[in-house]
Amino acid sequence: MVSVERREELESLLRSLGADERKWLQQNLLRRETAGLLCEATSLSEEELLTAENWFRRQFAEADCLRMRRSHARLWCLFMLLRYGGLRLVEALSLELRHMDWDSGSICLEGDRARRVPLPWAPCRRLRQLLEDPSLFPPSGRPLQCDASHVRRSLKQCGQACGLPAGLLTARSLRQARILELIRQGLPAPVADIFFAGRNSPQAGGIRYNAEVAQSLLCEHIQRATGPRTSARNVFQGRIEEIRVAGLMVRVSLCTAGGLRLAAVITDESFRSLRLAEGMLVTAIIKAPWIVFEPDPDQDEPHAVAMNCFRGTVSRVRQDGMFAEILVELADGSQACALHVCGERPVPAEGSAVWIIFKALSVILTL
Repeated sequence: MVSVERREELESLLRSLGADERKWLQQNLLRRETAGLLCEATSLSEEELLTAENWFRRQFAEADCLRMRRSHARLWCLFMLLRYGGLRLVEALSLELRHMDWDSGSICLEGDRARRVPLPWAPCRRLRQLLEDPSLFPPSGRPLQCDASHVRRSLKQCGQACGLPAGLLTARSLRQARILELIRQGLPAPVADIFFAGRNSPQAGGIRYNAEVAQSLLCEHIQRATGPRTSARNVFQGRIEEIRVAGLMVRVSLCTAGGLRLAAVITDESFRSLRLAEGMLVTAIIKAPWIVFEPDPDQDEPHAVAMNCFRGTVSRVRQDGMFAEILVELADGSQACALHVCGERPVPAEGSAVWIIFKALSVILTL
């Protein structure tokens, strides 16, 4: 992994290059498509990408009928595949469920540009929750297949709603933003080219590399960059808004892309170890047994007192005689899972409104 200081030096060197030096660099060291990213006058920023993702998530959460929920779920999945998978639109539209390897968190593409595309774990979990929901998608075939022009119009509508320049938010710009993001994070350009173009030649731009090693490096880079793989069902990503230090403990408040505000309380040693600061992106993890729920008979707040209380609707209940697993859909479209011993309390019915509650001390923060 290239250090931050080294990347800054390389970026400074790149900016200092003249036209002739740039041309030589593109011809001798970089593949044509990857090199073309260096010439892009405009590119989607991280904030713009988060805003666009939140818009698609909100459209799904606010859909008032099943037909609209299905349509917006499809568009949200397609956006995540374009954003985090760097897929071409035609590739995303033709995906089948058998192409999704949930255990490894990757997509197995077929055809002329056959390749394995790893996904960050958080978007992969969200895709799995949506695509395996029988009320939203059929259990086989091509669940995301639709008119490509409909997707392009939705991207244009999203760009207008988010205040982006006309024509900036497209399937191509999302793919380019993803590959440029990986290169800026220190991934070698020939390795990033596998992700971008799907060409598995053992030699790229005069640089020889082993395709299997490059694929392993690509997977490790993408999935390590967004947090560790975990068995926890409740994973929320957000930006730190406030940090309060009180003796041995530190309270960290963060806001997710969907607008949920979570509080975590960690020790000062953990705070220093993670080097947390306001504005940083972090991942909050809560184990399912640490979440409790209360029925919501239209009260403004739950009876239990805790820093983290969210209203939601029970979307699924599973029981095996010993445990009850309650899946709750929150207002922003995200989901929370609570696990309880059967008989401890009444299990809410599917479709009922509940409060989910968990302590700030129950939240684990990761970078």
